[in-house]
This record gives sequence, structure tokens and C-alpha cells, in this order.
Amino acid sequence: MKLKSLFAAAVLMFSTMAHAEWKSSPENSAISSSEIGSDGSLSTVSLHLGGGFVIGSYPKSWDGQPAKDQGITKHTQLAVNGQMVKVNVTMHNNGVMFIEATTYKGQQYIRNEFWNKARVTFVSTVGGRFIVNAKGVQQAWTHMTMNQGI
Repeated sequence: MKLKSLFAAAVLMFSTMAHAEWKSSPENSAISSSEIGSDGSLSTVSLHLGGGFVIGSYPKSWDGQPAKDQGITKHTQLAVNGQMVKVNVTMHNNGVMFIEATTYKGQQYIRNEFWNKARVTFVSTVGGRFIVNAKGVQQAWTHMTMNQGI
């Protein structure tokens, strides 16, 4: 299957997701929100202390093991609340997909949207759309940063 087809399929998987609850992970220096899709797939959105932003998609068949291949990466853009942001989309042979903002400005823009908006809407260049509820982001972030060691 070509990368464009894989990307389109992955985006369709996200199209019904609406993440809600944010969890703090001080040991990983991140906060995240996860949702299980109607097909049993899992998607996770995470914001990292170092500024990183990652969307992960895991098919129902995923065995929990890291991908053994480097994956195929496509450089593209996502509209984030209407603003185009450069991202890398990496698809692995086991069906796992990651979307990461590629620039510091893009990472900061996304983080600020989660800070200042009630929800963040992502729209791909192939029309897939998903919405992430931002309620609880600041509380999870505070918990994560306050509960880290030195």
C-alpha cells in the first residue's frame, strides 16, 4: 500500500475521535489524552515538557511492542484550528502511526492552542478531521511539572 493510501486510512481512523480526559505522566515529562475508536484502535495525543507534540495511532491488532522498522515518513501539514502547521507523519509496518510537529514554532503554536482554547481541531490535507478537548490540559500540566524530581 502506498504511503498516501496509508496516511488517508490513518486519518479516517482519527475522524471520529474526540479525546476528553487528560492524564499526567511526571515520569515521562508529558501529559496525554487517549481514546479507543469504534474499531478497537487507540489514538493518543501527548504534549511533552520539552515542547514536543505527538499524535500516536495504534491499530487493534497492535501487540504493544515498538515497531521493528523505521517506518515511512511523509512531510506534510495539518490545519490546527485553521493554522497550517508542518508535521511529519510516520507509518510503520505494524500499523502504528505517529504525527509530530516538525518546527519549534509549530510545537509552541499547538501548545498555546491547548492552553487558550476549549478544543483543538486538526484537519489533514486529505480531509480527515479530529477534535481534541483541551479541558484539563493546564491541570494535568501543573500536576506533571509539580510531581517531578530534581
